[in-house]
Amino acid sequence: MDLFLYLFSSILILIPIFILISQYVNKGIFVFIIIVSTYLSYNAVASVLFSLVSLRITPISLAIFNIVLAGLMYLLLRRKQIRYEKGRVSFDKIDWYTIILTLCISSYFFIYLYSTKIDLKFLTTDPSVHFIFSKYFSETGELLLTFNELMGYLHMSSYPFLAYVNTGIWMGMTDSIEAKFMIYLISNFILFFLIILAVYSIYKKLVNEVDYMQATILIGAASIGYNLNSIIFGFTSQLAGIFIALVLILICDLKWSSWAKIIFMSLNLIGLFYAYYYFIPAAIISLLISNSIQTPNMKWTAMLKALVGKQNIFISLITITFGGIYLFILNKSEENGNVSSIKLEGFIYRELYSDYKPYLLFAVLALFIWFKNRINPTVFISVMIYNVFAVCVFLFGMAGEASSYYFYKNYYLIENLLIILFCFGLYYVKKSNVKMLYYSYILVLVFLAINTFFIDEPVQKNNNLFNIEIERNLTKVQDFNKKIPANMELSYTKVQRQFMEQIAANRDVFVGDHHYIPVVGNLLQQLWFYSYTEIWPKYGSTELRGIYEERVLDYGKWKVDSDKNPYIILLNNYDEWLTKEQVNLNDFETVYEVEGAVLIKYIK
Repeated sequence: MDLFLYLFSSILILIPIFILISQYVNKGIFVFIIIVSTYLSYNAVASVLFSLVSLRITPISLAIFNIVLAGLMYLLLRRKQIRYEKGRVSFDKIDWYTIILTLCISSYFFIYLYSTKIDLKFLTTDPSVHFIFSKYFSETGELLLTFNELMGYLHMSSYPFLAYVNTGIWMGMTDSIEAKFMIYLISNFILFFLIILAVYSIYKKLVNEVDYMQATILIGAASIGYNLNSIIFGFTSQLAGIFIALVLILICDLKWSSWAKIIFMSLNLIGLFYAYYYFIPAAIISLLISNSIQTPNMKWTAMLKALVGKQNIFISLITITFGGIYLFILNKSEENGNVSSIKLEGFIYRELYSDYKPYLLFAVLALFIWFKNRINPTVFISVMIYNVFAVCVFLFGMAGEASSYYFYKNYYLIENLLIILFCFGLYYVKKSNVKMLYYSYILVLVFLAINTFFIDEPVQKNNNLFNIEIERNLTKVQDFNKKIPANMELSYTKVQRQFMEQIAANRDVFVGDHHYIPVVGNLLQQLWFYSYTEIWPKYGSTELRGIYEERVLDYGKWKVDSDKNPYIILLNNYDEWLTKEQVNLNDFETVYEVEGAVLIKYIK
């Protein structure tokens, strides 16, 4: 019933949004990603409004809100005599090709990373955090800003919430932990899919015509680099932020009425604020500058006047107001969450510049073309502003005031923009008098791709004297994405996740008044156990961040603790712990066991 009502209300509110967008945009792919981005942002804004009046955010409460708002929008559209003209919005063959190819690539990478058995494999601790935030929101209907009982994550109360709100809404329609886990996994790949479509849409708006070769190169380049790396690392909020940041570039370049542009730019900027506010400074600057350039040969005085015009002022004030509500009114955290954490280091892929080398020649050519012709400014201005922002963070980092972790966060968005410029440069060459250069470059790419994926390794395995050293034709990030997943340590199989569900379902028996249960496993296994079951380790008043440190059970101290929980969970490869701690399993009985996980009870 919850699912049906929420879906029905979502359709009701998306119809007037679609009708409104269709008055200004007739390309189906553009309309689709703008609707999705706007709806993700709308859900985040609705959650803030609910929190301001202390209402729980559930599929049912959102459905009621959607129905009421949809009714008001229908009345407004009718009053303004705004109607949808049949056939106005359409998809062309290249759009469908792009959608199908991107869907196939997304599905392939899903199986490549998690296998058909859906194993839990991630490189970092981040996914367990995103999962528990979404799961917690689905069960409480509260933002962590306003209501947070997650002891290990009190310091992250102001963490960006757009991703966990939208994922949590769908999680709220099921009681199964495994189903919630699947929703989280799939949500990452939906964002990956949407980012590729957004990159394609910006490029299509730039060149107006796209052939199958251009679409394939664009999709391929955007799929195997930093976007895939975000999936491997589990940067869910970052994925959401990149998607909305890209859609904002498209929105800025389309022709709208003044009030429609204010609505869609403001709502999506607020969405970016709630998704990943790290990108907000560069996003606002680049979009407001682009919004001020109304004609190719516009004078500087006129541009400066437009920069402080009513439209830009309205967009800025609305964005800052809702951002302030988020960070300063709703946020009750003494530490103010991650707002001042730009100095904190973290685990991230790092490579200073070599990953950009394949794109630089034609990307720089594209910038020269823009300087000469002043065409569609937003993507060009955005790539420069985001790079300037990255350079500023780099300089702060050199002075010890910013971390390399946050510096390299910029690369995940900038690569998408460089790929768009790279493909535009190729397109320009194709349309010019040096068309043969374009085809020569394509043939070289095809040659290198065939060797990399189909020839190098098979030849070396058959007789390494014919190919002594495999040439790296991939960029470092692409090579990283190819090799690392195969070597990532498996955290939990589906059977082991069912094991955790059993522990959670029988919490009163296995945990009781002890509030926790010792887990013998690596850091990722421990974090996922806490997130999956919400059975937390012991904490002192000063060790909230201790959850990110691997806890090795001191068996000697545990054994003499009169208040100990007699149950212990042993996960894969626990023999080393048994030997090191001199544990005699004869002192225990096996209570519950599956492959790779066992629950034992101390009986001596």
